[in-house]
Amino acid sequence: MTTPAVVRDNFVYNDAFFVQVDDNKRHPRASVAELTSLLRPETSSAPPPKDQVGHWYQAQLLHYGLPSSKDKNTAKVRLLQAINANTLSVPDHVTKLEKDMKKEFNAATRKAKAAEKTATAPPKGKKRTHEEATTNTKITLTVGGVSITVDQQTAASITSAVAGAANPAAKKAKVSKENDATAKSQKIKDAATEVNPKKSATDTKTTKAKPSSTTEKSTKTQSKKPESKSLEKPAKTKTKTAPKESSTVVKPKAEPKAKKQTEEKLSPPPARTKQTACRSKPFSPLPSDRPTGDHSQHTHDHTPSTWNHLPHIKSESDRDINGTYLLHLRSHSPDNVPRFNGPPRISVHHDIYTNKLWGHFAIGPKTGVIRIDDFYLDASRVCNFNWRARDMGSGQLRFGRGCEGLMEFGIHGLDRGTFYRLFDGLDVDFGVSSITRDTQMDWPDWMDQWEGYVKETYSSRQPTEDEATQPRFRTKQTARKK
Repeated sequence: MTTPAVVRDNFVYNDAFFVQVDDNKRHPRASVAELTSLLRPETSSAPPPKDQVGHWYQAQLLHYGLPSSKDKNTAKVRLLQAINANTLSVPDHVTKLEKDMKKEFNAATRKAKAAEKTATAPPKGKKRTHEEATTNTKITLTVGGVSITVDQQTAASITSAVAGAANPAAKKAKVSKENDATAKSQKIKDAATEVNPKKSATDTKTTKAKPSSTTEKSTKTQSKKPESKSLEKPAKTKTKTAPKESSTVVKPKAEPKAKKQTEEKLSPPPARTKQTACRSKPFSPLPSDRPTGDHSQHTHDHTPSTWNHLPHIKSESDRDINGTYLLHLRSHSPDNVPRFNGPPRISVHHDIYTNKLWGHFAIGPKTGVIRIDDFYLDASRVCNFNWRARDMGSGQLRFGRGCEGLMEFGIHGLDRGTFYRLFDGLDVDFGVSSITRDTQMDWPDWMDQWEGYVKETYSSRQPTEDEATQPRFRTKQTARKK
């Protein structure tokens, strides 16, 4: 018995939970400890563990909800950064998907086992009835001058009974011979008692009584047994012949009942899944455990004073924040920001599967990528974001500690925000002047750019084991100075 595997997108469940990268390349989820020993081995005399193939690391990215990459080094960097930040965990949507696929696989396995049992079960034997007799011919027999008309089957039983009745006659002759022999022996014993007068009269009486009683008992039992056999067997034949004719009328009616009982036994019980899936009331939404306080006063010490009281707007199910936002810079932003590559703008895309917000911005000569983890469209809120940028004039890269900012989202999407230390340590505040709902944004490239800045920085030399285990954030300019 082989139960087909349950497949959804890149995930496969077949007795275990796998990620299928390509054809016949399935990998289970590795634990955090196993990934840590591979990517950040401890300095000891023990030999390091054997490195895995590239598609194995690609499968681990999908297991832990990280952006997929076919490049082995890129996949290693993403897993190592998550381990160093203590954020490597299985997301909720992957856990829920695994439970649903396991439940579906177990149900299919039980169904296949039940079908196999019904297919291999031997058919139950059917009792023969009197109606299944091959012939209905009647035979007339004459026994002792009496003619009896019976069917062919009962005739055979009667002939066996007649043969049994003839045998007792021979048995009676044997018993009579035995009785004569015992009588002769008794006369010899009586003559011996007359020769020996010392024995008492009581002894002679007992000796005479004992053999006579035994002989009488033997003659009675032996004479009665054949007679009883000869009488019982013909009686049985009569009882068989009597219900023969009546059964031809009554017993065909009982056959549908037997068939119904066998069908009821073979039919499987009704499935209970339909009853368990029905609910009379919808699930009540769980209360959100995220804080709903004023985030603007606590998230960063550079928050503008005008953000102290932000209105909270009720959430709507049809909200869509994806698109490109044209920006206008605030008065207290740097005045010398040139219009290097078109007007200032930010493009954002919300990945509903990983609950991450990815964005791409162009403000003067600075172009880069932004990212927000655990982003939810539940209400108007202020969110922290991280950014990585490139100066298109000098080619300098900026990422790491201090590259942060704030964004406020309202009912129409992005409202305003702040980039901290974007231009030589100065903050840039911006507002939104117009929105373009662009659905053709190439947001997967933004994820590759996010990792590409790190790879481009360290591509000049191969880091040692100590440097690979510790996250370092520096620009090209500082690397050249050192």
